Amino acid sequence: YRAVVAVKGDRIMAIAPALDVAAEQVIDGQGRVLAPGFIDVPTHDDINVIRMPEYLPKLSQGVTTVIVGNCGISAATATMRGEVPDPMNLLGEQQHFIYPTVEAYAHAVEAARPSLNVGTLIG
Repeated sequence: YRAVVAVKGDRIMAIAPALDVAAEQVIDGQGRVLAPGFIDVPTHDDINVIRMPEYLPKLSQGVTTVIVGNCGISAATATMRGEVPDPMNLLGEQQHFIYPTVEAYAHAVEAARPSLNVGTLIG
């Protein structure tokens, strides 16, 4: 529906057909769509969010959150001693599996500071 959106800082404060509020800046979005960030659930981005924290391919599509650890495979809690078997090789190569615990994986994600929000399942 057509509406006016009031934003303060990085938060949406109000959405309504009309708002009676003062604004520091007005952006004319006539003929455009304002959409929330999309959540990409069925991903295998476990390693990518650490290796490529800017993750422009996702951001350019409007994705702001990824859920990793899908299909029964995850980088968290997995270490490899040899060749990475199917389907684990969807996530990366042997040297990428260095997170023996969920906590270790979470610390690596936090340190990488990815541009996306990351939620994890445990494969």
